[in-house]
Amino acid sequence: MPSEPALDFLSVEQTISAAVATRALARALALEPGAPVLEVERMVFAADGQPVEKSRVYYPADRHEYRITLCRGKGAQR
Repeated sequence: MPSEPALDFLSVEQTISAAVATRALARALALEPGAPVLEVERMVFAADGQPVEKSRVYYPADRHEYRITLCRGKGAQR
């Protein structure tokens, strides 16, 4: 079975926002309507700068933790 070529992406832009669950979202996430959720929107850009993927996902705020490690400099590690 042939595999898809790896995506050569330049950058990813991600936004995390506080939101409240609509009725439909609450039903999908087993929450009460109006419960707090995290909305994560992500846009992936190819090496030529063109957007190639966009996603928006929701997480129950009481069951999710977001952690990121930021490193400075080429080859930097923690």
